[in-house]
Amino acid sequence: MAFKHANVEDLYEIGVVLGSGNFGQVRTLTERATGTQWAGKFIKTRKNSCSRLGIQRSAVEREVDLLQALQHPNIMALKDVFENRAEMVLIVELISGGELFDFIAGKDNVSESEAIEFLKQILEAVGFMHNKQIAHFDLKPENIMLSDKDAEHPNIKLIDFGLAHQFKQGEEYKSMCGTPQYIRKCK
Repeated sequence: MAFKHANVEDLYEIGVVLGSGNFGQVRTLTERATGTQWAGKFIKTRKNSCSRLGIQRSAVEREVDLLQALQHPNIMALKDVFENRAEMVLIVELISGGELFDFIAGKDNVSESEAIEFLKQILEAVGFMHNKQIAHFDLKPENIMLSDKDAEHPNIKLIDFGLAHQFKQGEEYKSMCGTPQYIRKCK
């Protein structure tokens, strides 16, 4: 996917903040031409390799490449990518149903059939990733969302592929997060 050097605001109306982290924030976007709602992941990028502020461009490129390879109904979809001097903006599917954890915690009980359906969708997404030799490395309740919590049968969406990695045969992988660090060899 080519990174566009156009101004995001020319094509999208920027809305409210949905969430934020160390290196950026996620905001609602409305496509000016169609009125379609999206989410924009605004990521501060490093100006040079010595800088400690922001994320390296290569890490964002990796996330974009992985999202392009992971077109699945239970994985957040990537639409477009914009870049300027200070940040990159990933235009992604707006997932408005909230976290699965909050949905379950807010119910008096979850039926066995609901639990089975949620687990089935999560495992289908993870299985799809693993068939493509991709590991998420940050799969936690906050990164398992519902496309629409009011639907009779809510659809699961996995999000946040910033730590994900695609293994290549024979490659040694050294974890970038957590301690102790480890090396795995992909067979």
